[in-house]
Amino acid sequence: MIHDPIPIAAAVVSTVALLAFIWALRQPRNTRYLGPAADYWETLRSVLLPLLARRVPRIKWSYTLHEREYVGRIDESPEEVEQLLWEHGFRRMPLAAYKTLSDGTGEVGSWAWRESLTADKQLHVMLFPDQDGTTVYAHAEFSAINPVVALKHYRGVGYDPQAGAEQLRAKLPSGVWDDR
Repeated sequence: MIHDPIPIAAAVVSTVALLAFIWALRQPRNTRYLGPAADYWETLRSVLLPLLARRVPRIKWSYTLHEREYVGRIDESPEEVEQLLWEHGFRRMPLAAYKTLSDGTGEVGSWAWRESLTADKQLHVMLFPDQDGTTVYAHAEFSAINPVVALKHYRGVGYDPQAGAEQLRAKLPSGVWDDR
């Protein structure tokens, strides 16, 4: 008898996601699946995940970000920031909880950077529109698509907003940040 189905579910979900990522990245026009053109993921996540949160409250399907995850502003539209992330090796992160800010603003982009698809860690970046640019949040964490460490990801082990901010600022050109 299985007492806690979460470890098995985490391994199964991450394995399916890993196989989907491998398939998507092998497609000739993979930007439609994991790149800037794949905005449909945020629409799906913004509708489905809050509904799942009400039905299966034991899992964190959606939540409000804490200010400690704030990295900064980029004075470009979310679409332009997504293109920038894509060019620097980031890929969409459809397998992520849907995030909102304390004022109710929903994310318009969820992206991750990994050294490889099977890396233990990922840098997770969330984008939010503001009046004339994009507000960026991030954290470092265990990878959601590596079946070996997925349970740590889902339990929040190794979640590190400070490391996420530092890593993101190191990966993107310093001139993109609006540090006024």
